[in-house]
Amino acid sequence: MLSDFYEFLLQSVPSSTSKNDPNIKKEILRVFQKRLERELKNDFLNEMESYQINKDPGEDSIMESHLEFYRTFLKQYLSSLGIEAEFEENNEKLFLVLNNCPWIHECEKNHIFCLNCQAIAETILKWINLTGTVKNKSNIANGSSNCIFTFNF
Repeated sequence: MLSDFYEFLLQSVPSSTSKNDPNIKKEILRVFQKRLERELKNDFLNEMESYQINKDPGEDSIMESHLEFYRTFLKQYLSSLGIEAEFEENNEKLFLVLNNCPWIHECEKNHIFCLNCQAIAETILKWINLTGTVKNKSNIANGSSNCIFTFNF
């Protein structure tokens, strides 16, 4: 699975792409998200159906159950790609911390490649119907010790 995904990424990212071009960034995110839709969404929906989502009345309780499932599924999926991921909370903010990058050499050459992890986090967030955004705060390709994404709900 990882080698197939790796080949897809290499073919999807033009080597001359500028990380500052917002149109290219949107298009690359869209391409990554379409691939995830095609290859992962059914597995996601099947797992979500079997997962014990809290049915207690109250919107906060349901959101917490969905968020717990999201965190579990996302960590497992990233792990299947060879990425060590963890969630951290600080001052009521949620962060996704990626401790390694299986594509570091490609990312160092072309930072647009880093959009892949953001696309994964955003796409799965949409599938679980949680309203929010995912923003990249730091990345390994720029010399940080890990990639950090912040969530705003």
